[in-house]
Amino acid sequence: MRARIPKRKRIFLGCEGQSEQSYGAFLQLLADEDDLAVHIHAVVFVGGDPLAIVKEAADRVRRASEPYAFRAVLLDRDRFGLTPARDNQIPLIARQSSLELIWQDTCHEGFLLRHMPGQEHRRPASTQIAHRELRAVWPDYEKGMLARDIRRTLDKAAVVRAAGVEAKLAALLAQIGLR
Repeated sequence: MRARIPKRKRIFLGCEGQSEQSYGAFLQLLADEDDLAVHIHAVVFVGGDPLAIVKEAADRVRRASEPYAFRAVLLDRDRFGLTPARDNQIPLIARQSSLELIWQDTCHEGFLLRHMPGQEHRRPASTQIAHRELRAVWPDYEKGMLARDIRRTLDKAAVVRAAGVEAKLAALLAQIGLR
């Protein structure tokens, strides 16, 4: 009798760019290391307009051939608030599509900064400051680096540390099975 391979839980992760997609692939590496039956489908939606990204993500999950067990989108907060009329549409679209919005203060580098020991509560005021502060504690960091390169510095403890101050990240980790 052949052993049954458990069906993987499908998780959708909408990404603003290559860096976020690599972060999704990094989470997949961690899940694989723990033998978790999960597949993180990290999809890049190019651009910095949060509304456009959320609309594209909603459309993508709606058209999916198989349903996702969980849906999330990583979004930079640095452009949120520039067009309030557009930004006000985001929560409704996210709710209608069951998308969890994981806002990265102020950007992905600020989000990554909170993964580093002693940096959990850092909230850099600008993207430029976030880049500078992250490079101070992670000198080898490069925007868009591959998941395996992220894994050389970050581990499960780092992700759990960041989830301690990022509730939506904690929800994603719970769905993946990383705690």
